[in-house]
Amino acid sequence: MYVKNYEQTEGMNIMKKVFTSVFFVTAFVCSFLVPSAHGQNLVADPSFENAPPRGLDPHDTPWGGEEEGSPAGVEIMQGSAADGNQFARMQSVSGTGSECPGCNQSFMFQRIDVTPYTDYTFSFWLRGTTLVTSGIQIPFLDNCHNYPPPPSDPTRPDLCPDNDGDEMLDLGPTPPNYDKEFVIKNDSEYPTSVTNWTLISHPFNSGPHSILYVRFYNVYSGSDHTDIDNVSVTASGTPSPTPSPTPTPRNQASRFPESERSEHHD
Repeated sequence: MYVKNYEQTEGMNIMKKVFTSVFFVTAFVCSFLVPSAHGQNLVADPSFENAPPRGLDPHDTPWGGEEEGSPAGVEIMQGSAADGNQFARMQSVSGTGSECPGCNQSFMFQRIDVTPYTDYTFSFWLRGTTLVTSGIQIPFLDNCHNYPPPPSDPTRPDLCPDNDGDEMLDLGPTPPNYDKEFVIKNDSEYPTSVTNWTLISHPFNSGPHSILYVRFYNVYSGSDHTDIDNVSVTASGTPSPTPSPTPTPRNQASRFPESERSEHHD
């Protein structure tokens, strides 16, 4: 009886050792095969490959764009891309949308979900004939029809500047005028070539926000255009401690406000 129990015990010990070894080897391999959140691209369809060539409008997802037209202000095109076979071209357009007929602005955007107070890197590949404005915008996250008109434009029926589907980016989060705000904004992203792609990269911190928008904008004329491809937003650091709230003096400007009076509402 003693011998039998000894053999059973030894057998069980061997099985435990084998199981433990397999478990740790599997965990080690999986740590290389499964991507972590750190370094994961938060931008959906970053290289514009998930649908055929088309013009974008404000209601499209994951990428929205305007102005509508033929061709549109933002066209997904096939050709010599920085990544894959397609890219986004921002260009001159005579807008056909009812909110801004004849407008020649080009505007492209996508929502991203971020971790508050985290460092990120925003990057994309660029080429073309003229500059583009890029940024990470803080959106307005409510129904603007439920708010009174802003003091800056009391003639509106409500807070909404228009009803074309991108009101969250026509406005910012801070009353009373709800002007546009950004965690980062770059007004002059100049391509170095019409044919060769250049990598553009900017760091930013998400601040207290969990929802932000990638945004590109310009007003074009003639044959001017800007091509964009392989857009990326990746975490470059761990979340920092949430800062203690501090009193905000009256009438103090919020961080990175911008009214953008010179452009039509997006």
